[in-house]
Amino acid sequence: MLKLISFLFFFFLSLFSFAQDEGQKVLVLNDFDRGFRFNLLKGLQGGDGEEPGLCMPGMGYEKEGDSGLTGENLKLSYNVKAGGSYSFFWMKLGPFLKGMEGPTRALDLSDYHYLSFWVKGEEGKERFKIEIHQDSDGDGIYVAGKDISGFVYVDAYLIHGVGKHWSKVTIALSDFRRVTDWKNILELVFTFENFANVHKMGAIYVDDLVFGTFQGVEKDPPGDFPFALMRDSLKVEGSLLKEGSELSSLKEGSLSLSGHLPSFESLRWMISYDGVSWQTLGKAFSSGDLEVTTSLDDSRIDRTRSFMLSVLAFDAKGHLVSLEKPIKDLKLKEKNDEQFLDELEKKTFQYFWDHASRETGLILDASHNDFASIAATGFGISAYCVGVERGWVPKEEAQGRVEKLLDTLLNRAESKSGFFYHFLDMNDASRFGGCEISVVDTAILMWGLLTAEEYFGGKIQEKVEKIYEKIAWQDFLVKDPQDIHYNIFKMGWLPEGGPEGQFLDAYWDYYSDEAILISLLALGSSTHSVEPEVFYAWKREKASYPEGGSSFVQAWSGGLFAYQYAHDWIDFRNRVDRAGVDWWKNSVDATVANRQYCIDQMGKFKSYSPYSWGVTSMACPNVNEIGGWTQVSEDYTMNYGTLPCGTGFPLQDGTVGPSGPAGSLAFLPEQVIPTLRHMVMEHPEVWGEYGFRSSYNVDLNWFSTSYYGIDLGASLLAIENHRSGLVWKLIMKNPHVVAALKKAGFKERT
Repeated sequence: MLKLISFLFFFFLSLFSFAQDEGQKVLVLNDFDRGFRFNLLKGLQGGDGEEPGLCMPGMGYEKEGDSGLTGENLKLSYNVKAGGSYSFFWMKLGPFLKGMEGPTRALDLSDYHYLSFWVKGEEGKERFKIEIHQDSDGDGIYVAGKDISGFVYVDAYLIHGVGKHWSKVTIALSDFRRVTDWKNILELVFTFENFANVHKMGAIYVDDLVFGTFQGVEKDPPGDFPFALMRDSLKVEGSLLKEGSELSSLKEGSLSLSGHLPSFESLRWMISYDGVSWQTLGKAFSSGDLEVTTSLDDSRIDRTRSFMLSVLAFDAKGHLVSLEKPIKDLKLKEKNDEQFLDELEKKTFQYFWDHASRETGLILDASHNDFASIAATGFGISAYCVGVERGWVPKEEAQGRVEKLLDTLLNRAESKSGFFYHFLDMNDASRFGGCEISVVDTAILMWGLLTAEEYFGGKIQEKVEKIYEKIAWQDFLVKDPQDIHYNIFKMGWLPEGGPEGQFLDAYWDYYSDEAILISLLALGSSTHSVEPEVFYAWKREKASYPEGGSSFVQAWSGGLFAYQYAHDWIDFRNRVDRAGVDWWKNSVDATVANRQYCIDQMGKFKSYSPYSWGVTSMACPNVNEIGGWTQVSEDYTMNYGTLPCGTGFPLQDGTVGPSGPAGSLAFLPEQVIPTLRHMVMEHPEVWGEYGFRSSYNVDLNWFSTSYYGIDLGASLLAIENHRSGLVWKLIMKNPHVVAALKKAGFKERT
């Protein structure tokens, strides 16, 4: 019956469509190229982790295939083995309403006609249903039994049901018969049930989930479509593409469509080295225009080999039109190291530019979160200076963003003794969750602001100085000489725990670049300066790896980030402190040790090699055993590391973070650059629109889906300092920094 309804729906729409001149428009809910925690409509989404019945979302990745559906996709693993159980993956169709907990904005789908997506099963014959939830009372929260739910079973729309190969599902919205008001839609839900389901445990894969204004075609015979690709209009970087061309880049492609367009939905650019296996280079969705322009990513093309290029255009039902024949014998010119770093740095910069709040100027903590991190914001403000200097963004716009942030910090963000909360609401700068007032995150924010002070000057300099002057460093310093933590900074403070709140029982008492950043800012303060001994109060223990190698001051966890952050701003080259420590050499030696440790562990972990190394702070695979079912989810840790380390027992499981080598670029460029280029080619799962995602673990076949601001920030500043020294030049002329280094007793190495 559902098939008959759908047929009639599309038939009558097709009759209507031929009277229309414009092509269809597509609303992309998620193409899953950017992770899965939030969709492209800024709606939160997630699985069901409560027994009985489980659904764990993750990312799938196909490196190559013959259908064009390569790259990222959504993987839904489900377990409904318990009798009568069910589970689900839900997707909010709008963002949280500003200043509210729980309610989300409803989506108006009254102008759309269908829902479609690609699907395949791990084994085939998987059965599930799609639900659409209507907000009946306008409160922004779906409640079963109170609000309306319409649903369909997906296998009714596939001739042979869900298979092991990709199939297109197209569902008329009118088939969700219980829905009465398409202007107020809250959620889309994938539901797995143990009622009449043979497959009670398994996985499906989903890609390109869209709503469309489908206007059909008249008969839909295979290979007979009302639109065609104009091969002679195929352009790359604005120039017509011809066989045998040698291209300098392949960043943008365009071509024209001809004929009747209302059924055209999406387009994919594909490359192949052998004509059998193809990889997606980029994709675009219909906007109703005859000329379709597509952003392409040529980073993963092997420039030592010739390749062929084709374009696939899909209609709303999954039928495709391709070029009559591929464009053959193409080749990309070799990309030198400088060009590679430029591309990586520009992609990384784009994260900070794309994820800053227009309301507050704060920058998103991570791509899967909806709150700001003041540390990510500090890195991002320094990144703005780089972006302007590189010509990527207008100076006036970057300056306006910085001023917006400074006004937020001065007038809206809550603080204690001038220190700020670790995480803030993106829209109103209020404390997010139960986070702490953080000394180190305030320090990282402050180093970013000092960079902007030097770069922009004027009003920005005046406002940065006001923020710096308010920070009462002594208030977070242990001042009792009898205390074992004398002259050591406390890590943070919470307002809970009594009328005066309480300090965290944690201290910056062991070497880390974070301790350097905090101490030097405190020394350089013009209003609340501390004594030089504060810089020498934290513990400095030396060790080496391997035994007999260069000895250096080790970090507690042994993670590379602990040797990187201070060098993102401070140029320690050819300088030693009062105790004779060369912090530049210290970080070089630590990077060498981290890399060698990974190489020595190659027999134990598949991720490690001379071109795949870097144990640092990063996303980590979290292996869960739930009801006898093993699933891997994503978490984040600052505790990964290698020998030597203060704990004596480094935490590492074969997970590699690209920010490890990227953040060490200035220390070991000859080892780092080949490593980063190798990662792009061999592990495309962690390469995306903002450069490198956080991490990967080959043994677990696990790849992080997220970008983290601190990972990207440490990478970007290290790359820029290696290329131009811009951030070093700005910071090293700042009067506070000059005074701090002098006060701490730094001298040029003789």
